[in-house]
Amino acid sequence: MRRRIARIMLSLFIGVVVPVAITMFVGSPSHHNAAARVETGAVLVGIPSTESVSPTLLRLRVGVFDPLHTSLAVPQTMQRTLSDKQSGLRLLQFSDPVQDTWYAAMVEAGFEIVSYLPDYAYLVWGDYAALSRLQTQVPLRWDGLYHPYYALHPALSHTDMLTEEIDVVVQVYDCPETRDIVDAIVKRASRVLRSPYTVLVYRNVGISVAVSDLTWLAGLSGVVSVE
Repeated sequence: MRRRIARIMLSLFIGVVVPVAITMFVGSPSHHNAAARVETGAVLVGIPSTESVSPTLLRLRVGVFDPLHTSLAVPQTMQRTLSDKQSGLRLLQFSDPVQDTWYAAMVEAGFEIVSYLPDYAYLVWGDYAALSRLQTQVPLRWDGLYHPYYALHPALSHTDMLTEEIDVVVQVYDCPETRDIVDAIVKRASRVLRSPYTVLVYRNVGISVAVSDLTWLAGLSGVVSVE
């Protein structure tokens, strides 16, 4: 297979192309109990909100589904667990178009907004305390952690069909907690094809890397896409 550097432009959902790579994940609904404080995103808990005639779906690169009623099969080795005080990438979904006051509430609760996702969802960066504050202020439909499985492009999940080394672009959410991540990626690469550069709220880097390192790359904190 010829080497390639995957394009930065990805389709987040069917029929729409955007200039940044975002892949999403399924997790737990917005109502948490004490047993779910250490979150794996694997358990669905809570009371679904009232649905309109048209169902509210989460439209991701890996699939389109209703996170209140179904989940995507995430390999255990590609799941993420965050402690209460640990910040990370999360998904927040509302039942209706996001109002200005809801958006402001996400920021006031302590979340950093990464990107919008249909239907009525956001990829955010924050911890459990921010989530707890937000749940008291807005009608959250569902929330979930962002697993490494969703950062890895589906075409890269079939490692038996890839060469031993592959060219990829890695996209990292740019915040103080992830500043060292790009350096770690560069050090792990067998070759740097394009030095780190900024696109919106992301730091991107093009590298050649061993196929065996793809899971490691996707699992790094703040990594949004490996493609």
